[in-house]
Order: sequence, then structure tokens, then C-alpha cells
Amino acid sequence: MGAVVGEISTGTRGGIGRLIIEYSREATSDPAKVYTAMLGAALLGLFVAGVVSLLEVPLMRHRRHVEVVTL
Repeated sequence: MGAVVGEISTGTRGGIGRLIIEYSREATSDPAKVYTAMLGAALLGLFVAGVVSLLEVPLMRHRRHVEVVTL
């Protein structure tokens, strides 16, 4: 979500954040466009989080075990 907000403020053309802003201006004619862009951003975020979680499993097997001593 930070990337979506960031691209709105930087003026990046063609990003999901820019689509949400442009479609919200036209919301009176077709509100489905706004919801589609928002749903796309949410699904993309969930997909990326899932990929990172799946990559974490094999990578964490090879980490060194560190023992923490508390006083």
C-alpha cells in the first residue's frame, strides 16, 4: 500500500495508485473501475506477501542457530 500511495504523490504514469485517482474522477460514470483498481492493488499485495512467505521457508532452514543468554 505504501508503493501505491508513493506513486500517487510522485506522479508516476500507469501505476495502480494513478489509476485509482484517475478512475475516482470518473466515478459518476463507472464506479466499477475504481473498485477494480482497488481490488487489484489488494490482490497484488496479498500475492506478493504469499510469495515472500513461501520463499522464507527454504531460506530459513539454512540460517545459523543463535543462542540468546539473558541475565
